[in-house]
Amino acid sequence: SAAGREGSLLAFEALCARLGRLFEPYVTHILPMLLVCFGDPQAEVREATDAAAKAMMANLSGQGVKLVLPALLKGLEDRIWRTKQ
Repeated sequence: SAAGREGSLLAFEALCARLGRLFEPYVTHILPMLLVCFGDPQAEVREATDAAAKAMMANLSGQGVKLVLPALLKGLEDRIWRTKQ
């Protein structure tokens, strides 16, 4: 459900904000789901996705950026146009 997706994204955002770089090892596992949620038909889910993505990316180290870059580049190949915005 949209409320469940939004709630999970809000939890990811809170974990990133609270744990900071300690949450970094989990970002690579969450990122594919995050990219899919950018294309969600519900505006609330997309807004929560944007907030979670900002919180995740704000706390990444240089090594973390190197780890997530391949997944981000793969996300550019997605057919869902909202993912690319």
